[in-house]
Amino acid sequence: MDVYTGYRKVKGLDIFVKKLGSGKAIVFLHGGPGDEHRYFLPHVTPLANDFTLIFYVRACCINQNKKRL
Repeated sequence: MDVYTGYRKVKGLDIFVKKLGSGKAIVFLHGGPGDEHRYFLPHVTPLANDFTLIFYVRACCINQNKKRL
């Protein structure tokens, strides 16, 4: 399974991105400030066998999540 985890520069901000799998993309958007992508993983990781799963931390949550990720 292809895996990418890291930060991408978007409009001057470092955005945390995690990509799993290959194939057509499914983008997961976490809930509001204070939330992040990890609660999706146990439920959707099997989809990475057929799709590219893309998770990212919203810009409003970057500082908070950089400390935890």
